[in-house]
Amino acid sequence: MQGLYPFFAIVATDWRERTRSHRFWATLAATAGLAWLCFPSASANYIVLGINGHHRGLYSSAWIGMVLAMLSIWTSLVGFYLVRGSLTRDFDTRVWELVEATPLKRGTYLAAKWCGNFAVLLSVLGVQLLVGVVAQLWRAEDSVLRLGAMLSPVLLIGVPTTAMTAMFALWFDLLPPLRRTLGNFVYFLLWIAIPVSMVRSFDTLPLHGWISDPYGITIFQQLVQDRLATQLSQPLSGCGVCALGTRELGTFDWAPWVMPPLQVLGRAAWLAIPLLGVVLAAPLLDRYGSTRHHATAATRRWSPGLPRVVSRMLGRAFGGSRAGVLLEAELRLALYGRSPWWWLALAAAMAAQALSGAPAQASYALMATWILMAQVAAAPAMREIDSGAGPLVFCAPHAVRRILLARWLGAALLLVISTLPALLRFAAAAPDAAAATLAVDLSLATWALLLAAVTRTARTAELAVFVLAYLGMQGLPLLEVTRAPMWTLQVHAALLPLSALLAWLAWPRMVARSVS
Repeated sequence: MQGLYPFFAIVATDWRERTRSHRFWATLAATAGLAWLCFPSASANYIVLGINGHHRGLYSSAWIGMVLAMLSIWTSLVGFYLVRGSLTRDFDTRVWELVEATPLKRGTYLAAKWCGNFAVLLSVLGVQLLVGVVAQLWRAEDSVLRLGAMLSPVLLIGVPTTAMTAMFALWFDLLPPLRRTLGNFVYFLLWIAIPVSMVRSFDTLPLHGWISDPYGITIFQQLVQDRLATQLSQPLSGCGVCALGTRELGTFDWAPWVMPPLQVLGRAAWLAIPLLGVVLAAPLLDRYGSTRHHATAATRRWSPGLPRVVSRMLGRAFGGSRAGVLLEAELRLALYGRSPWWWLALAAAMAAQALSGAPAQASYALMATWILMAQVAAAPAMREIDSGAGPLVFCAPHAVRRILLARWLGAALLLVISTLPALLRFAAAAPDAAAATLAVDLSLATWALLLAAVTRTARTAELAVFVLAYLGMQGLPLLEVTRAPMWTLQVHAALLPLSALLAWLAWPRMVARSVS
């Protein structure tokens, strides 16, 4: 028992550290709201999880549990950005150097960190389950509450999914190239690629087999085929998420589900893989935790703050005027210390904008660019709070508004430069797409600063861009500028004044927090 005391102490400390933040409770509230939207009324013109685009299950405990199990796919995306950073914070604050000097085993320390991440994600699942119970009683389509039928899909599908997410957050905090913005981008690609590749590989396996994808999508698809092909009396064109504009809504009965024993074993394997991942990460902890400063020095030897060509261009372009010097300083601070991997990823995304074949592929490259630039645009809002330099920076006359304007101009300029290949390409062939791209650049620069100022973290803006990019890949043209460019242009142009006004009003409060 004495050996378990440090383990539980680390878990409890991580839990208290997270629950003290406003971000944690805001995320739980947003999670509850999202879960409630998954159970619209019969008169609503949309369904979240449906069959053939216009059928959904009656709100029984079994169907609500399955909806929540599929919702855990999104929880694995949002939850990653919620829980990651615990290990990195120990490295940055040198807490790890104190832990390293104790007899605590490396595996025990990492297991405690993983359990802390897992506990936060389980709390999100718990809030969603409470919302599911309330939704069943409120909608009253099936008033018989069967907690076992509701819990079983969440436990067998949702819990292994969140366990994998907690492990990914640990590994991405451990490996130096993945600790920052590039890691967030890589996880987003993995989040998309893993289910797509594995579902195509496993969707022909029998339902009673033990192999499934990590998110349980194949289990749900096969259950739909086995249960509903006869009940709906029509060919099944697929099961999808979020069908809008549904007029004639049909419903079906989804009976309680008992998972075959072999499939339970398969889901237990997905729960065991994160434990194996923690064990494999333990030998790397001393190396990457202790050499953090050496890795940073190596990065700076590759580039003294900025690549030289970028540094010279900034000096020549903005060094001649008083306002230009302030803008140049903002640009240098925004780009300073970016890893070589980030620069290479940005260069690849910009090359893809110009060289990709179809316009839609160029649009995907644009979304990758905006993902990489989201943290660059949002981080300046947190600079004085992170560095404690607020009393010095904002003591000059009119500094508050001047710095806000310079930071917005810097973010907008960087976004425009990073999307310049697509702007030039679209300007000749599709001027409306070029105008939509420019509108998105200006809109993202404003919303990124606003979200960072309100939530006190740049991660909120990153997550918003990730979600919008995924929805763009599914056809929603908020960031996909080639599908409906005029609609995209009008939406961002209409929202830009609102975001600018809110940022103008929120900025003084941000400054007050930085100088207090």
